Amino acid sequence: MRRQVGSLGASDGGVRTAMNRNIVRWGALVVLGMLTCWGCGGGDGAGSGEPQGDRSGGAPGPTVGATGEPVTVWVIEDSSKAAGVEFPNLRSGIKARVARINVEGLGGSGRPVRVRYCSTGFDPNTAAKCARDAVADRSAIAVAASISANGDTVLPILEEGGLPNVGATPFSQRDGTSPISFPTTGGLITATGCQAAVLRDVAGAEKIGVARSDTPGADQVRALLGALGVPAAAEVVTPTAEPDYSAQMGAISAKADAVVLAQDPATALKAVTALRSIGSDVPVAGSGAQSWTPERIKQAGEAVEGMYLALWFALDDAPGAKRYVADMRAIDALDQSDDQAKLGWVAFELLDQAARGLPTLDRASITTALSQMRSFDGGGLTPTIDFTTPGKLLFGAQPRLVNDACVYGRIKDGRIVSVRSGFVRPFATG
Repeated sequence: MRRQVGSLGASDGGVRTAMNRNIVRWGALVVLGMLTCWGCGGGDGAGSGEPQGDRSGGAPGPTVGATGEPVTVWVIEDSSKAAGVEFPNLRSGIKARVARINVEGLGGSGRPVRVRYCSTGFDPNTAAKCARDAVADRSAIAVAASISANGDTVLPILEEGGLPNVGATPFSQRDGTSPISFPTTGGLITATGCQAAVLRDVAGAEKIGVARSDTPGADQVRALLGALGVPAAAEVVTPTAEPDYSAQMGAISAKADAVVLAQDPATALKAVTALRSIGSDVPVAGSGAQSWTPERIKQAGEAVEGMYLALWFALDDAPGAKRYVADMRAIDALDQSDDQAKLGWVAFELLDQAARGLPTLDRASITTALSQMRSFDGGGLTPTIDFTTPGKLLFGAQPRLVNDACVYGRIKDGRIVSVRSGFVRPFATG
């Protein structure tokens, strides 16, 4: 049996139980606080809860060759056009993979995939409506690649309707426990924890500080890192509306020898820029989920040179990523490549693999195939994932989080490079 790094002893069982309960509740809060603007920017989401067609942008992919009866896959997004919060990179990753699927049909079935997006506008009631609409759609066989903090609301509806939730970003307690939940990452638990771990393992940090936003749930990051065995030595708050963080970054660099940026992309960029402007060379770590695309890195310039990144998925130049890169290039969207784009691509890769060889393509058969899958490799973007064995992350409190790995990266010469070969599992030993 694996032993959790930093795990509590048997005599601390009551404390551990309470900690587990708190941790699995933090996800929805943390996503609203940290993910809200990770997808800010262009896109087509209406934020109305009304389903939308696949309008993810980019040049046309391969011509649809599958001519059978279409199947529908829904994507539920905590997005809002009015608020300027959308996920264009996620949609590009989905579009890239679906374009190739539709040449021969899902799983080689000859049945093309139609993608429908439903934006929640950050309203749990609207999220519930999205789920009900997906269940009521007779052509729907799955919900996939969703980014939503409303798993505790959405998943009971999907469970009742028999719709599997494939490759969603796990944030809520139900995401990590529902039998129809099949996430391909450890969500913000691994993203945030790996930020501290890369500073510890690669930069040699002994006193890790946290610079966090003033948004809901971000105040729990320090405790989460402690539970993962990489405790924070200090913390500063960087209000999202404040234009300059020189004072905060000066304070944290005086107390810590490395800093985790638990912030949205705009705030993280302001924080690292302020740190460098005061002459500090303290190592910092961001998350790949913060949309560090090639375009964004180029815009950030010298401020992010040398910055560490914790990534959910393999880098574009990894040997196994060739199919993903080719698919993104085929729709002229490689400059949008990041962890969000890969989240979408991997979710539909998982769905396609699950559909292979099925005599009947429906909700039940897809769910059964996913439940029995022992060796999904994510097209090289993930390690081999076994959905039949419960995950042990956070003492097994969320058994559906079966992938607790991450990738250590660093920005060098304007691009992300690997600083440790392959996938890393920093939270468990043995």
